[in-house]
Amino acid sequence: MVPSTSGGLVGLLLVLAPGIWYELIRQRSRPGRGDSTFVEVSRILLAGVLVSLTVLILLGGFRTIDPRLLADPQALLSQPGYLAGHLGLLTWTLACFLVLAMTIPAVWLYTTPGRNAHAEIRQESLWVSYFDRIPRQDAHEKGLPPPEFTYLQVRMASGVLYRGRLAAYDNGLGLDDRELTLSQPNLITKPVGEPWSSLAPDGWSVVIIRGTEIKDLWVLNYAPDDGPAPARRRRVPRIPAHWRLVVLLALELLALGQLAVLGR
Repeated sequence: MVPSTSGGLVGLLLVLAPGIWYELIRQRSRPGRGDSTFVEVSRILLAGVLVSLTVLILLGGFRTIDPRLLADPQALLSQPGYLAGHLGLLTWTLACFLVLAMTIPAVWLYTTPGRNAHAEIRQESLWVSYFDRIPRQDAHEKGLPPPEFTYLQVRMASGVLYRGRLAAYDNGLGLDDRELTLSQPNLITKPVGEPWSSLAPDGWSVVIIRGTEIKDLWVLNYAPDDGPAPARRRRVPRIPAHWRLVVLLALELLALGQLAVLGR
């Protein structure tokens, strides 16, 4: 028999895990709505309960085909030695539950209306996206080395322009907490109504700019110049993510069904 405290804790985790997974995927595939903490927690619990019930119904259906395929929940709760004597079967049952519980929310969110089909939503600032992640991702897809450095042109709210190599920046989401640093070489400025001029003769080595003072940015990523670019790898056509998930779920159900049929 499973102790009530341990069984309740395991049951709670099995309900929360699919709900948390659902919420993580939802945040990356749906525009944010600024929901309150209560709404988010309620959504996690509701999604967890619905997904867990769906998985239990599926597993129960497979177990009716062959009771030996999965663990017996009634025996687990009533027989003292069932847990120790069927540890491998329980581990297999738990693995099947988790695999289905992780796949079903992904299939649901990526195949139902409301998904942002044009772009992936990430909880990061555009500075992180365009200074680091997107240039590296583009270079990787083209079979090229990552950019060597980033060069920026910054227009201040006052109209003053700065150009320089990006030396450092904050990755917070709020502009009030963000700063970026431009450095030599080629650190130049253009006051309103005046030509471009270098800051090097005056001895300035860096310029630190607060995020709230920036009006707009131009970003230029320099790739390493070490001879000819490497040959591009042949790109294999990619299957859309939602179809891959549907196929994965179908294979999981097919595998369980096949095991149940073979075990009869």
